[in-house]
Amino acid sequence: MDIFEQKLMLYGADVKRALARFGGDRDIYRECIRLLIGGDSFQNLKSAVSEENVNEAFNVAHAMKGAAGNLGLEPMLEAIGEVVEPLRGGEKMPDLSRAIAEIERQRKQLEGIIG
Repeated sequence: MDIFEQKLMLYGADVKRALARFGGDRDIYRECIRLLIGGDSFQNLKSAVSEENVNEAFNVAHAMKGAAGNLGLEPMLEAIGEVVEPLRGGEKMPDLSRAIAEIERQRKQLEGIIG
């Protein structure tokens, strides 16, 4: 286990389970984490929420939740769940400011680990 994996474990990630999903390929695992935290998903989520587009916000958050789960990023998974569940089947945009802030906090933590 390298320092990257140790840092992820300290973060709360289930690295062993996630790596098993990736067939033990550490490089692909790392790249997928980079794509999750550095891709457009976070901005797309914030935009959908600010535009009060419940359906789009749900779709983006749900995809992010699936990715975080597959990557074993338990703290991120939990934070995204705080957005997904209030949006599920909703017609009106709930106040998600705290949940969005927590997702951003988790993203920054992961950026610090990724480097």
